[in-house]
Amino acid sequence: MNCCWRTPGPDGGRDIEGIYTFIDPSGFSQTQKWYVECKKYSNSIDWTIIWKKIAHAEAHKADILLFMVSNFITPQAIDNIAKWNKGNRRPLIRFLNSADLHNRIQNFPEIGIKYALIENNESNARLITAPMTDLLLNTIYSITASMETGIDIEPKMALAQAVTDLISTRSNDIAIYEGIHVYPFHEPEDSYEWVESSIELEKAKLDRYGVRAILSYISIFRKSATKLKVSKASEKGVLVHFSIENEKAKARIQDICFLSDISVNFSNNGLFFLERNR
Repeated sequence: MNCCWRTPGPDGGRDIEGIYTFIDPSGFSQTQKWYVECKKYSNSIDWTIIWKKIAHAEAHKADILLFMVSNFITPQAIDNIAKWNKGNRRPLIRFLNSADLHNRIQNFPEIGIKYALIENNESNARLITAPMTDLLLNTIYSITASMETGIDIEPKMALAQAVTDLISTRSNDIAIYEGIHVYPFHEPEDSYEWVESSIELEKAKLDRYGVRAILSYISIFRKSATKLKVSKASEKGVLVHFSIENEKAKARIQDICFLSDISVNFSNNGLFFLERNR
């Protein structure tokens, strides 16, 4: 499912919007539009709250309206949901209560660790930082090989330092905050001399350790002395003017973003978009 956040700010009737594509038994591809409402309430969720959200989802032709609630949905609301779905009206309503969420999060321990949804310990810190540890080791091996052949090792040294800082900070976060803590990027101390308009990174309040790891990772692919351009895309996002073609490189950037509470979207026109999740 391709998802995008609609918060913070007015969500227009949903917190998350997603398109789910699947192949039916006849072999044809189908898509569903999902609206997701996340409700962290101390009290239960009643039908009045659900009904208000149905109207918006129905008007925008959503196929599924999913409620994810930190408490539970009242029995009366569950009965009304069943009546609504029995009438085969759109959107169909689904819900996950606190117990459902707890059970499901066990299948995705990295997310549970990242957002302090499960009990954290030292082994959890190693689990969530494992992809970055792998990147660090590969970078160190590459530095050794480059030294033997006379290749400039400065970009790789910068990457090794940035990834080390990211691993160390996230391990400390898990120990102290029991989840990831975001440290906003600051210009000029967090930037690199080959990055242009890095002030936009500060305005977007992206995590400094994640951004430095991403920028230093990009630097090992640069083939010219031209500065990397970063431009504003939204209040909480930036466009990075650099083309990433290699799928493994994209996966590495995704790993860095996951550990930095940043979302990334790649385009086909030599850009990719970074946006903070919270």
